[in-house]
Amino acid sequence: MKSCYVVFIVLLVLVLGFSVVSGQPQYYNANSGGISNTLPFGSTAVTGYKTQHLIGPGEYMQPSPAPPGNITTLYIYMASTGGPTTYTNLTIKMGQTTITTFPAGTYSGQLETVYFRASGILSSTIDTWMVITLDRGFYYDPAQSLVIEISHCGFAGTGMNVFQSAGTTSIIRRNNHTGTTSCVFTYATQDTRILQCGVDVVPAQPQYYNLNTGTSSNSFPFTVAGGKAVNSLFLAGEFNQPTPLPPGQQITTVYLRTSTAGTRTFTNLHILMAQDVITTLTTGTFYAGPYDTVYSNASPTLTSTVDGWMGVRLDHPYPYDPTKSLILFVGQCGATGAGMSVRNSTLTGIRRVWSVGGCPFTPYAGGDVSMINFGVDVVPAGTTYGVPDLLYYTFENSPIGFTPNTAIPGVGTNPAPYTGSISSGGQFDSALVGTNLAGQGVATGWNLNIGARSWTIGMWVQIPTSTSGSALYLFGDPGSGSFRCFHNGLALPDNMMLRGPGITDMTVTGIGPAATYVHFVYDSATATITAYKNGVLANTVVQAAPLNIAVGTGFKAGGYSTSAGFGGTMDEFRFYSRALDALEIQGTWNHTLPYTITTGVEPPPQETPVVYELAQNYPNPFNPTTTIQYGLPAAANVTLKIYNILGQEIMTLVNEQKNPGTYQTIWNGRNSAGIHVASGVYFYSLVAKSIDSKTTYTNIKKMLFLK
Repeated sequence: MKSCYVVFIVLLVLVLGFSVVSGQPQYYNANSGGISNTLPFGSTAVTGYKTQHLIGPGEYMQPSPAPPGNITTLYIYMASTGGPTTYTNLTIKMGQTTITTFPAGTYSGQLETVYFRASGILSSTIDTWMVITLDRGFYYDPAQSLVIEISHCGFAGTGMNVFQSAGTTSIIRRNNHTGTTSCVFTYATQDTRILQCGVDVVPAQPQYYNLNTGTSSNSFPFTVAGGKAVNSLFLAGEFNQPTPLPPGQQITTVYLRTSTAGTRTFTNLHILMAQDVITTLTTGTFYAGPYDTVYSNASPTLTSTVDGWMGVRLDHPYPYDPTKSLILFVGQCGATGAGMSVRNSTLTGIRRVWSVGGCPFTPYAGGDVSMINFGVDVVPAGTTYGVPDLLYYTFENSPIGFTPNTAIPGVGTNPAPYTGSISSGGQFDSALVGTNLAGQGVATGWNLNIGARSWTIGMWVQIPTSTSGSALYLFGDPGSGSFRCFHNGLALPDNMMLRGPGITDMTVTGIGPAATYVHFVYDSATATITAYKNGVLANTVVQAAPLNIAVGTGFKAGGYSTSAGFGGTMDEFRFYSRALDALEIQGTWNHTLPYTITTGVEPPPQETPVVYELAQNYPNPFNPTTTIQYGLPAAANVTLKIYNILGQEIMTLVNEQKNPGTYQTIWNGRNSAGIHVASGVYFYSLVAKSIDSKTTYTNIKKMLFLK
């Protein structure tokens, strides 16, 4: 009887998703006790909480340094005995970054959901590791910091405390956010405390790959000391191992199968991606693009193993269409260290073109059938934000004296001439350098002609504090009634001011000397100009009358006519002929474009329901997102759609075959064109057609969207 009881308890733990309070992590940062804290699992978080934790590069050093690989399990060292406690929407996200201290406010970098339970049950024992097995592996590079975000929307039961180390003065390691049972989190405080935690790491393995059987070992592009670039072509559908990569995904991490072990440090390592319908490269020619720069690092260190997968986490996800070919460009301008040859297989057609030498890259007069063994990790795709339609200067790949305008369709001269210099040190890579000289900046070749339309102008700037009493210009067109933006002068040091015909002055304070991304948004519908700093609302000025800007005589970025230009550095200059909304600004200010924000992400299914079910969305009413949960007792073809009050289809959230289980999906309040819907009543409809019994389940529920 006793043995049966033990078996029952073990089964109950597995079914309900307990985190078992036992085991020892392979690698951890500390387990020495220290500061006991209730966040995020304890008594002060009973209505919900979110914490963000920063684990520095190489800090998983006990009992030995953690290697690169996939994190499969998270361990947290507990300061109290508690549970079992049930947490609503228990979520763990992970991301990696080069920062070693959090900036002010919520960390807004790329994070991936690695664990989710709509009703997660945890237990803890004092001075013991609490173990959480992740739903999916997360590729970990010990040369970068690891961000761990833990959140829930309230709990029932006994709260639990975690152990933290005090940290170092002024090195911010934890962000705290108060929460509600409606899953609304508000940034509260930050401090130096370090979560005592550990991980299990297994050898890196991509979710999908083309080949892992190549026997050829090749030194390109990583082992060439003077630098080398390789252009590779993967045909549609070739990422078919262990199963075909499905549509509707975006690539977050890339893997290259290596033949030799070693560690190398690179100068200016770049990875670019593009998609096209081509089925072969051209001998002696690099694919012309356009490309998306998905990874850029001035001095990264990578580690390889013999016949293992070497992973590189991208700076931003890349939307992937499996019906098209993927074109990859990997280039580095210098390498030191040992190892890192890659495995190639022999296919057909021209699959590889390489450079003669290092930077700048010139294609070698050849090409061959060698195909690198290559894999990817993906997450579901969401809303894609494209590049600006007027001006977009990234100040990358710029020939001397000119810089490309990558806006689509774009205006003016391309590439546009500039006066001044471009150097490293920008938001992502390189930047326009301003030295307060008269006439400096990018001569766009475009006469400003925005008229009465809405518009958005954005730019990353790092402006040293200056006591100059003269205005130093960031952009403008003198022919448009002196439409212009400047720092210093009437703006005063460390501030920016936007002025122009009929414009009520817009001042943004606290710009320098720290790097800041600034947006100016004019909405013609409300006749307001709104300013944002690093994606956060900074100021709104209602205009006396709707604006109607006269056609100019020459718009300049980084300067204004022949006046003194700005001082410092400028990057990612963007000009749109529309008003960006707050969500798009928050989601894209710290990313190159185009960029996809993941929505409609579904956590893995939980225990199998006994009947079909469609739950009421939560929160309800909502703004801007809501979660819809449904359950399937059997495998079914599922559609989940949003309709307006007129019965018109707004958005399809799910349209695919699902296994038995409980699922959740998120609607972000946008229609199928990516545009925010109006406030009002909407309906969501679930249709599940059983594969086995051919029965059909249909249910419709109502929800309210309030802006």
